[in-house]
Amino acid sequence: MRTLEQIKTVLKYASKQKREALNHCLITPKGIQATDLETNVLIKNSYDLKGVYKIDQLGAFSKASELIKVEDIPWIEWELKEVDKIHVSIKTLETINKHSSKDETRIFLNGIYSDNENIVATNGYHLKAVRHEQTLNNSYIIPRESIDILSKLCKAYKVSSVVLRFEPNWVEFNSEHFTWQSRLINREYIKYQVVIPKKWNETMEIKNFPELKTYKTFLEKNKEKSILEIINNEIFFIIPNTEIKIKIGETSIKDTAIGFNPLFLEIAREDKKDFTINFNSELSPVLINDSIIMPLKL
Repeated sequence: MRTLEQIKTVLKYASKQKREALNHCLITPKGIQATDLETNVLIKNSYDLKGVYKIDQLGAFSKASELIKVEDIPWIEWELKEVDKIHVSIKTLETINKHSSKDETRIFLNGIYSDNENIVATNGYHLKAVRHEQTLNNSYIIPRESIDILSKLCKAYKVSSVVLRFEPNWVEFNSEHFTWQSRLINREYIKYQVVIPKKWNETMEIKNFPELKTYKTFLEKNKEKSILEIINNEIFFIIPNTEIKIKIGETSIKDTAIGFNPLFLEIAREDKKDFTINFNSELSPVLINDSIIMPLKL
């Protein structure tokens, strides 16, 4: 039997469902399966059990009440008819997924978009596009929450990269330990290419960027605004209305200042203390670690 740590993802996933039937896992000869009708998960294994069960926090199975029957759990077709496929690392998916939107009114931004050139995500304020080397016949949007589930499964089973297999309405990853499927978002994505400048006029190197969690209280009081300022060829990180002014680099660029939402800056720098910033003006899109951020007006 799989360890509790490995089935915990399915346990938490099932327990969050609002429909009573979907709070349960269905155990069949294929293994443990759970669904919320948007994401399907199958943990492959052989069990003596068969039917609808709940799993408690210790990993123990308990039979569902007589009110919940096998036919109440949606039947999942585990074999998809592949149209396209793409190979990508889990780390890349996790990094890009941080840029996807949580705004349910713009559902087309609630996930990762893949076309024939890039894998992309944006919430309208920051964007990341990673180029891939594969050929796709169509473009697809995978929901943000489904990517989170896939990431947790891959961590549990120590999977570092996946081959995503697409059909018109679904995407699947199938490994020896589990199968993950997600319904695709059937919407047209934004023309993200127009946001990315063709060239950059200015480049500055940031060294030993501060840990922003240390300054969280100050940032919240200042409406989550921070400033990168160049004074006499030195680059400073500044929190407005405080005494916080930290030197983070040197440059030949003339004196200027760019405002940022620090949360977006944190997402873009990807925990790196040393990174490069490319920009054209104080209010034009800024490139940090292949992420595009829109600056704030000072």
